[in-house]
Amino acid sequence: MGSSLFKYANGFNEIRTMLNTFLHNGIDANKLDPINRVIESAKSDQVKILNSYQSLTTQRVFFGATMNISTIAEVMKERIKVAKERHENPLTLDLSLELLDNLMALAPYIDEFIHEGKIIDINRTNELSRNLYRKANSLGFYTTSETQLKSAGITKEEAKAFVEKLSENIGLEIDTMDDNTDESPS
Repeated sequence: MGSSLFKYANGFNEIRTMLNTFLHNGIDANKLDPINRVIESAKSDQVKILNSYQSLTTQRVFFGATMNISTIAEVMKERIKVAKERHENPLTLDLSLELLDNLMALAPYIDEFIHEGKIIDINRTNELSRNLYRKANSLGFYTTSETQLKSAGITKEEAKAFVEKLSENIGLEIDTMDDNTDESPS
């Protein structure tokens, strides 16, 4: 799919190293570059996925996975920045490290798709992405859809229009698939 050199597995390992350093030496909000790289890559990859010629199911699964990654990384970054003032350290760092196991489980599937255009196992990718979401949500590392739209500068009307357009596209794809199956050999 792409030529990007960023690999999520490496990015998550860099975050793990950063978090462990913060646990031992204290949080330094000026050293959050590993999280920033993950956020930037995930957002960039979301656009690539939406512009790919993959099936809607494939796009949905990989877009959802990269959206989960960027959202979780953004919340993690914000929580780390304020952990000291809120007296939530080392808890925030421990919870972040706990989430990394779920992120690392998903990384090979995303990396293989983004870099090689290969789908290892779409159902497993979807399952890992959902597990990541549930874990992040239960640990307080996820924002609501409304908050996400607001931070992206997307109005409710724009979101509604997007969903309507997506429904139209799905309908067209289903009609096309039905047309192809109607043509049976004589």
